[in-house]
Amino acid sequence: MTEATYVSLKGFSSVNDSLFSTCYEINLCEWLKWGLLGKGGYFNINNSSSGAYSPTAPLSQLRYVADSRYSSGQVWETYRAPLVWESGIEQSVQPIAISGITVNNTFLPRSTTGASGYTIDYNLGRVIFPTGISTTSTVSMNYSHYWANVFTSRNAPWLQRAFAWASRTDHDHYSTQSGHHSFFRDNRIELPSVIVEVIPRYDATKGECLGGGRYVRQDFFFHIWAENSWERNQLKDIILLQEGKLIYLFDINNMERSGLLPLNSNCDIRYGATTYPTWVAPPTQSGSFRYRCSYLENLNSVEILSPQEGLWTATVRGSLMVEVPNI
Repeated sequence: MTEATYVSLKGFSSVNDSLFSTCYEINLCEWLKWGLLGKGGYFNINNSSSGAYSPTAPLSQLRYVADSRYSSGQVWETYRAPLVWESGIEQSVQPIAISGITVNNTFLPRSTTGASGYTIDYNLGRVIFPTGISTTSTVSMNYSHYWANVFTSRNAPWLQRAFAWASRTDHDHYSTQSGHHSFFRDNRIELPSVIVEVIPRYDATKGECLGGGRYVRQDFFFHIWAENSWERNQLKDIILLQEGKLIYLFDINNMERSGLLPLNSNCDIRYGATTYPTWVAPPTQSGSFRYRCSYLENLNSVEILSPQEGLWTATVRGSLMVEVPNI
């Protein structure tokens, strides 16, 4: 039975769909992540990588995580996260595609199953075994992590703690007993980071588009958190340089319904996962989810009073001008 249009709500199919605010926030996040990768915004970590603050072990060596949600020895963590899963970057040196892990000098490829199998949580930078292994094991992995982490406001709640000194394994936040930081990565934001927040200001009064529909203006914030002024200023300037930038939007609802999200429910990479350029490619291209055209405008920045010592912050405010068909 078809319900009369005058008693139903228009413009969406289900309350479970991601509507304007969520779609725009996700799109801005994925656009900025891919753009930074294309300008070399990642670090490759391999057996020869070492840091000024980790003289006794290469950065490729994972640390045991004493997480009570898992069995002892089940979870091991990289020194930085999230991990880069994307490929096809416009750089001569590509991010490392994770081919496997090494446990006590035994290489276990990604195809390993059974008791020695494992999943990789790209968001949290974790290797998770089906059962625990000895906590004195040596676990290592070649991988890449982002220079700047980009999150939506939903995935970076304000109750999480901004995490400076993320590369300092000699700092007192680091627990020598478990080889882990004193609070879990689920509840910390490693710096530098950009948090994308779509704000309630929404204007649908701008003129009509050719062929029907109209332009709407959705305001947003890019919250920038860094542990030094250079990183804060770099990210601020990079974003401000995008004034007037054309951004094609992809349909996150259609992507999810098609089962083609790049990461699965364990945050491991899905077989055959595609990347941002495919999502926003012309609609005739296989794997495209492009559905709207938008522009960045009115970008401006302000310094925000830091909530804690040693944290350098700024916020870039702007508007996303979106072509919206008649609904």
